[in-house]
Amino acid sequence: MLKVLVSALAIFGSYATTLHKSEVRTAGWTISVRRDSFVGSTTCEAHRGPVQVKNALVVFSLGRNVDTSLAEYRIDAGQPHSVTDVAFRLRVMGAPKLIEPLDNPSRGLVIVPAADLTSAQTVWIRATPKVAPRRFVVSGLSAVAEREAALSCKAA
Repeated sequence: MLKVLVSALAIFGSYATTLHKSEVRTAGWTISVRRDSFVGSTTCEAHRGPVQVKNALVVFSLGRNVDTSLAEYRIDAGQPHSVTDVAFRLRVMGAPKLIEPLDNPSRGLVIVPAADLTSAQTVWIRATPKVAPRRFVVSGLSAVAEREAALSCKAA
């Protein structure tokens, strides 16, 4: 019985060591790196506070209870954009369709294509006209993209 258990652990335990996780810091961002030697892939996710970069998308979290379905954002001192203006572009890029929970389908998230922010320093987001805009620092995204390329990161 013990011999069977040890054999099973040896077989199944060997697969557990194929996933290696590490973190790399660059330009004020933390890049979480996951290397899966079993399938030979590397995926990365960068984050800086409530901002995450994943699959060419930058996701800003304003809090789970904040309704951002009609939010507006401004990149540096540029023109304001509505989240609805980029919704179709985001869906084509693979952004998740935010549909739950029903009382707040946005879940407090604002998603912007990373390509729009490569040279940006800050993004200001106003959830509603009644709320003061919040400032998010996004400087260093081009350095993050270069580092992820050097790490051979693929889309997750």
